[in-house]
Amino acid sequence: MTDVQASPQLKPYMHAPRAEIIRVFITGLIAGGLVPLLGLAIANGIIASVFCNAGQDFSVCSSGGVVAYHIAAIIVGMVVVAIFASWGVFRPLPLILAATIAMWGFKKFVDPLSGHVVEYFAFSMALTAVLYLLFYWLLRLRHFPLSIVLSAGATALVCWSLVA
Repeated sequence: MTDVQASPQLKPYMHAPRAEIIRVFITGLIAGGLVPLLGLAIANGIIASVFCNAGQDFSVCSSGGVVAYHIAAIIVGMVVVAIFASWGVFRPLPLILAATIAMWGFKKFVDPLSGHVVEYFAFSMALTAVLYLLFYWLLRLRHFPLSIVLSAGATALVCWSLVA
């Protein structure tokens, strides 16, 4: 008679070390502060000086802050993907891609706070860190298609809540 051994039961998610969770959260805080800072530098240093001088009226001048914010979000996102990959964070590209897409309408959402710099940066840092943790958790699921569908749904929900 042959002995059939049962395979060990796998958990539906990949175990996340506490140190990695803390690193993802702190990186989210830093990235959330860098995106508006870099966006402000791009808007004032590049877009305003190149496109908006001497009475020229380009459409990018009126929406330069939003364009600069999006450029900054892409740049910071690429840097964070590289950092997460070097740290061995599980599925860094979909994590940062989902968080960046989810934050896409953030600049228009917080434009009324543009005069309140501390609130603007604090809200950006907190929301980015929370989104990094949310997508980090969703993408830890072993079933990759399910984690992508859940991440896409969460991304759409956050985008809708920021834009609506």
